[in-house]
Amino acid sequence: MSKIVAIFRAPDMTREQYDTVIKKLEEAGKGKIKERPHHIMGLNNGGSIVIDVWESPEALNEFFGTLSPILEGTGVTAPQPEIYPVHNIIS
Repeated sequence: MSKIVAIFRAPDMTREQYDTVIKKLEEAGKGKIKERPHHIMGLNNGGSIVIDVWESPEALNEFFGTLSPILEGTGVTAPQPEIYPVHNIIS
């Protein structure tokens, strides 16, 4: 399967909540994983936007099983990602 870009728009997620989510993902062994070679977070009008590159849609779906309860535990509504096929990556 081809790589995908997943865009998560989380208008209710603060920087502090994001940092907590990342810490909990690291504790769960899912912080830095090979199936997600690129991860970017930016602030957007008081909320957050996260852009990830995933090796496959299946890898993202598996990760979401860990991510969703962590988001809920930090008071963030799990956003539905926008998914796009990757055409090119320039690093």
